[in-house]
Amino acid sequence: MSKGLLITNARIMSPTLTLRSGWLVCHNGRIDAMGSGIPLGMGNMETIDARGLLLLPGFIDVHVHGAKGCDTMDASVESLATMAEFYATHGVTSFLATTWTASRDRISAALTAVKDYISGTHPGAQLLGVHLEGPYLNPSKCGAQNAEHIRRAMQDEALEFLDRGVIRLVSLAPEYQE
Repeated sequence: MSKGLLITNARIMSPTLTLRSGWLVCHNGRIDAMGSGIPLGMGNMETIDARGLLLLPGFIDVHVHGAKGCDTMDASVESLATMAEFYATHGVTSFLATTWTASRDRISAALTAVKDYISGTHPGAQLLGVHLEGPYLNPSKCGAQNAEHIRRAMQDEALEFLDRGVIRLVSLAPEYQE
């Protein structure tokens, strides 16, 4: 077991609490305790003085296509790694790699890359899976999506995508499906 981490003198914000001069204790990457003022009886811990900076929970981004010239649709473990490292430097602790409306082969390749990436260990934000954005959209309301690749959901294709086991969120137009 690790000796723990103590962060002191932080402005701490949680979903239910805001502390102006707070402290937080972590062991093995998990928050064990937090409070305000001076922490007592914390023993021998690595300590960081936050010097009044803001301490927030990490962000979970469920709609990101890419970063630093890389994109989910590159279908590349290297591109996903670049994205994960970039997001971690901006407070994102985990994310869903978002596809766009494309051919079956391109979407399938992107899903395979995410599956391969998730099976390994990587620095940066944690890739939780895929946000499948399209191709099952309404062509009259498709925004920036390529209308040439919009189609109604066909069971064989949808099941092929879902069988990869990495899709966590799907954006589709229910009024456009059969």
